Amino acid sequence: MLIQTPQASTHFSPDYTSTFTPLLSLVYTSASIHLMTEAELDALLMKSREHNSQLGLTGMLLYYDGAFMQVLEGPEENVRMLYTRIGQDPRHHRVIRLLEEYIPERNFPDWSMGYHRLKRADLERMDGMMSFVEVDEFLNYFRESPKRSMILLQSFLKSSRL
Repeated sequence: MLIQTPQASTHFSPDYTSTFTPLLSLVYTSASIHLMTEAELDALLMKSREHNSQLGLTGMLLYYDGAFMQVLEGPEENVRMLYTRIGQDPRHHRVIRLLEEYIPERNFPDWSMGYHRLKRADLERMDGMMSFVEVDEFLNYFRESPKRSMILLQSFLKSSRL
């Protein structure tokens, strides 16, 4: 996937310097090595929110019967660094990047990490989505059409746990 990096802005006047830090949005899926309990998810969220806040990152995490879908957004360098770290996390495997794009503004500006535990009933109520019997079906569905992942993530903007 070829992505062009926006160029840093230049001086507007001798007295004023502005640098442009591109915002990157990255969506990935992965499979948990085991079904996570509410306590494990709560601990993961608490640590993620603290860390993301320090890095200036925002986003949303969905958990569905052993599958994760997450969007990270923020300064490009920090998003890429965290995504690399996530790929090395032993709590999950099969980490696949679905979408990566530069964005003019954040989609989840108020959340260091929004969260929703996705259920079949959630998916059945949504136009264009289907329910999944297995984690592999969930992962493959979004890998086949990555744009669906952002539609799903954004659908929980108003109803998810902050």
